[in-house]
Amino acid sequence: MRNVVILGSTGSVGTQAVDVITTRPEQFNVVGLSAGGSSLDLLTDQVLALDPDLVALADPQAAASLRARVPGVEVWDGPD
Repeated sequence: MRNVVILGSTGSVGTQAVDVITTRPEQFNVVGLSAGGSSLDLLTDQVLALDPDLVALADPQAAASLRARVPGVEVWDGPD
């Protein structure tokens, strides 16, 4: 099994990566997701489906909202 971090998980390439990974759960373990924060509903769905250890968001307000939606998942925020 490969550990994977998906950068830009709510973007075009990121959503394609999520699609591939969800069809092969025995091959991949998603340990992290990152996103800007503008597609919070999509990101929430990804977190619930993939159960990553960590999610990083550029937008601190979006990160606060995500923390409320998915308690128990470590959420980092900020540009770095």
